[in-house]
Amino acid sequence: MKHCPQCRKTYDDAAILCQYDGSPLLVTTTLSDPYNDTLIEPKLEPDTQSEWSIKVATDIQPLQSPGSRLNNLPVQLTPLLGRKAEIMAVENLMQREDVRLLTLTGPGGIGKTRLSLQVAADLLSEFTDGVFFVALAPISDPDLVAFAIAQTLGTKEAGSSSLFESIKEYLRDKQMLLALDNFEQVITAREMVKDLLMTSSRLKILVTSRESLCIRGEHEFAVPPLTLPDIKQLPPINTLTQFAAVELFVQRACAVKTDFMLTSENMLSVVEICARLDGLPLAIELAAARIKVLSPQAILARLESRLKLLVGGARDLPERQQTMRGAIAWSYDLLSEEEKKLFRRLSVFVGGCTLETAEAVCSIAGDMDIDILDVVASLVDKSLFRQEEQSDGEPRFMMLETIREYGLEQLEASAEAEAVRRQHATFFLKLAEQAGPKWQRGREQLDQLEIEHNNFRLALKWAMEKEVETGLRLADTLADFWIMRGYITEGRMWLGEAIQRSGGSLPSVRATALIGMAYMMTRQGDYASARLSYEQSLTIGKELGDKKIIGDALNGLGHVALNQSDYASARSLYSASIKAYRESGNEARVLGSLNNLGEVARCQRDYQLARSLYEESLAIARGLGNRRGIAIVLGNLGDIACQQGDYVSADSLYKESLIIYREFAEKHGIVSVLDGLADLAAVAKTA
Repeated sequence: MKHCPQCRKTYDDAAILCQYDGSPLLVTTTLSDPYNDTLIEPKLEPDTQSEWSIKVATDIQPLQSPGSRLNNLPVQLTPLLGRKAEIMAVENLMQREDVRLLTLTGPGGIGKTRLSLQVAADLLSEFTDGVFFVALAPISDPDLVAFAIAQTLGTKEAGSSSLFESIKEYLRDKQMLLALDNFEQVITAREMVKDLLMTSSRLKILVTSRESLCIRGEHEFAVPPLTLPDIKQLPPINTLTQFAAVELFVQRACAVKTDFMLTSENMLSVVEICARLDGLPLAIELAAARIKVLSPQAILARLESRLKLLVGGARDLPERQQTMRGAIAWSYDLLSEEEKKLFRRLSVFVGGCTLETAEAVCSIAGDMDIDILDVVASLVDKSLFRQEEQSDGEPRFMMLETIREYGLEQLEASAEAEAVRRQHATFFLKLAEQAGPKWQRGREQLDQLEIEHNNFRLALKWAMEKEVETGLRLADTLADFWIMRGYITEGRMWLGEAIQRSGGSLPSVRATALIGMAYMMTRQGDYASARLSYEQSLTIGKELGDKKIIGDALNGLGHVALNQSDYASARSLYSASIKAYRESGNEARVLGSLNNLGEVARCQRDYQLARSLYEESLAIARGLGNRRGIAIVLGNLGDIACQQGDYVSADSLYKESLIIYREFAEKHGIVSVLDGLADLAAVAKTA
């Protein structure tokens, strides 16, 4: 048997008869069902590059199942799990009169093909002239789509009419459903689909593709990942398999290891595996196959390199579905060079990015002479990116982590990885520095930093190894964010590493980083380490003659003294910090030290002095519009009112403070005020 030069891998079950150099040859294709989206391509090894043509084999006829309408749908060897809602939604769409073309879209491994086959089988009774599945994975030339359809339907050229004209004539009066699978690599054949629909008013077409066809009349259904439980609030073990991702994992695990069971010891690992694999059916199935030799805990530990682990799929599946890397590579290979470049650069982001961020990071020295919006939109259309709307209405573009890992592989294999990572770190340093001055006034900037926290972590990790000064500046800039949002242990770790690695560089930044780390140490009760760090910062401040650094260090040493009940030292240190701040004209810092002096007075039960100092601090905070400062002082005034038995005023002050703390989502402040309100409730209960 000769082989046709346009295709790559061999099929077994159905056949197209071709002519190559005038000799007949057989191109085999499969009607077996792939688990998800793709089918093996025919392997055709030409001896020359001669022209060739395809004719439909006359002995190939559509299959007809007993007791059903004409169809060629393959029998499924495994049940379709967890897609009840999607099946119902797609079937409802297909049964609508106004829906004649429906495209199921999604990334490789999401289960588009399997869903389309189930829908097609369920709708057999709706189509008098049958339901036919056309596997387009074997071809990459759009001109061959007509031959694939003709081969499936058993039509052939008639007289002087072209094959496509014969297909249109054959379908003209047919009430039929065509399921065109894997359309993405022949996407320019979309006009053929439109022509078929315009010719036959009773024809409906169900397409699976990693991108939509973008023609009039098309309806798109984005196939979602399988459902996952909330990993932070796991339901009872006996209900876990109600979530499709877990159910699929357990079923496939049992298929290779019959005694596998979901237990209290492994359930968290199983859920984490499914979550780390983004709920992708193909990825979950490949991971579950590893149960034969690895426990769920061992599989989870190896998911840092997902694509290395996710291999070894069933041998009767297409090669692209035997590895997760193969499924993603299929999409990547279909991209233009500019799309490939942007895709691999966008993989540097953790948790996605905005369009503005993509434009700033991905264009290195202006080397992308394209409209990045257009290319990002194209990657969304091709199911390699997802678009999510943020609370401010701006779109955020996300990449599934399994796909991102492939993108990172491509980035590392290119010559641009280091430049992209440097650009990424530089951008996020600038973002943090721009946000810093606005933190005290409202929540918006803090929320933005929260969204980008994983990108900050990535930038810090790179900078610690490649550009320590960038790492020190970024860690120092993020210190207040970490404190306000309760990331005390993590912030201390990053600051400590940055300070250690930076040596004597950037002394002023080093000094403020020491102050931020020392404050975190104080919050954790590590007063000896805190004092040492504050003293190091004070020394640097004096060497530089920087009054702000001196004031911050003195204020911090006052915190340590206050927490150790050394009230005399605390009062002296806070007073000295106020003097330093006022010499530098820094009223914003003065309000903090005044508040702290009020704390000393309250601890010594001098409530009148404490109230006076708090009110002076509050006046400055209100004048500066410092919302966080206002919240702190109101809470302290509430403490004074409570201790003096003025419970009505205390309740009002606490609640006003709580409202502001919640605006900032500042955990420590919220807990402190709620503690005060709890004390009031206890007093009211005993009154």
